[in-house]
Amino acid sequence: MKFAWIVSGIIMILVTVPAGLVGYSGSGTLDVDVPACDSGILGLNVCDRVIMVEDGVNIPDAAATLLAADISVDWGSQNVWIAIVPASDEEYCTNGNDGYLVCERDSLTYLAGGPYSGGSFDWALEGGDIRFVAGNSMEAAGESVTIEYTYNAYLSLLLGSILTLVGGVQIFIGWKF
Repeated sequence: MKFAWIVSGIIMILVTVPAGLVGYSGSGTLDVDVPACDSGILGLNVCDRVIMVEDGVNIPDAAATLLAADISVDWGSQNVWIAIVPASDEEYCTNGNDGYLVCERDSLTYLAGGPYSGGSFDWALEGGDIRFVAGNSMEAAGESVTIEYTYNAYLSLLLGSILTLVGGVQIFIGWKF
């Protein structure tokens, strides 16, 4: 019996099961003052348009395969909205100011959220290039919005199963050989 093999297998399983099933969770809030869409902030009139962040986020497909994450966002306002769109939707936008693009609201492909999302969205992590967009339909008056978010990240079923199997094989090898 090889004690080191058994101990390492037990440790692998004890670390994998909580990380894979429970994962890491968190939450937070962000208070944002949203100006009226016709206020000319950044020199733009964005009523019925969308502001896209010029810099996107690239989520490698391998990361999305090995890790899983569920994100919930709630901002509680019907007049203001945020969304996640593919970075390729940049083609429907024109150059704005200070790192922002201005897009036609109905030309974008919304992966989560959007103008008809009702003040919240849930999104499961997927691989690919994404961008964040925001819009509002408030003319002549701004609004203060509190954005609340929660997330839960954990090992994917594939990776958790592989690591648990490896731990089991280590225990078996230590026990039998």
